[in-house]
Amino acid sequence: MAPGTNIGSAHPIQASGANIGGELEQKVVNDAVTRIRSLAQMHGRNADWCEQAVRQSANVSTDQAVKLRVADLQASDLPALLTALDGRVLHRPDGAEVTLHVAGATVQDVSMPLTLQLYQLLLDPNVAYLLLLVAIFGLIAEFTTPGAVLPGTVGAIAAILAVISFTSLPVNVAGVALVLLAFALFVVDLKAPTHGVLTVGGAISLVLGSLFLINTGPFGIGISPFVIAAAALLIVVLFAFVLGKAVRARSRPAYDVTVRPGGPTHREGMP
Repeated sequence: MAPGTNIGSAHPIQASGANIGGELEQKVVNDAVTRIRSLAQMHGRNADWCEQAVRQSANVSTDQAVKLRVADLQASDLPALLTALDGRVLHRPDGAEVTLHVAGATVQDVSMPLTLQLYQLLLDPNVAYLLLLVAIFGLIAEFTTPGAVLPGTVGAIAAILAVISFTSLPVNVAGVALVLLAFALFVVDLKAPTHGVLTVGGAISLVLGSLFLINTGPFGIGISPFVIAAAALLIVVLFAFVLGKAVRARSRPAYDVTVRPGGPTHREGMP
């Protein structure tokens, strides 16, 4: 262990951070205790303290962990660790012994494969959120202007990547519903003469949905409020601009064009 670190607090809980409760918790705790005691005894560690870490969420510092035989040693960095481990004999579960010769060994860093780097990027809640917005914008643009191709293609690719992201994140269904409702209100406001009322409602729905979109429980790892604010502001400005264009188009007078045989084209104004 490194100086200043600690170990313990291994009591099983739900993924959301809540207690399991009932007989199920007792079954899960007993199973975890049996497993951790078996591993501790196999590697010559303090099995009694390991059980306390599971049942009572016991926690100790680095110095205490070494004294209690929970950890073998402490080292400040990797070279110090290799030096401390040099010559140590490991007893394997099958009875064999392995002697470590690692002092001064060359350390080679193996970079993460490109596919895993991409997957790690997609697991960022902010990236997943932006992909969702791009997908919705692209598909809306494709449906409102058929034949554009590019918006639909970009939107479809972003939608697939967003699905990959959200299937690996704790998504709140209510948050997704609020985000989709926001865009539905934006689109309807472009078609109906509501004078921007639906756009305001859509902005509120978008912000609320974005805040609840990733259900991280007590860990607090979610979409950045700055990303949400920037996205909401950009979307409202964009739809307000488009809405203004639509209102001006609807306010223009319409004309009935009549072609008279043998005469000039006559255009009559219509209310």
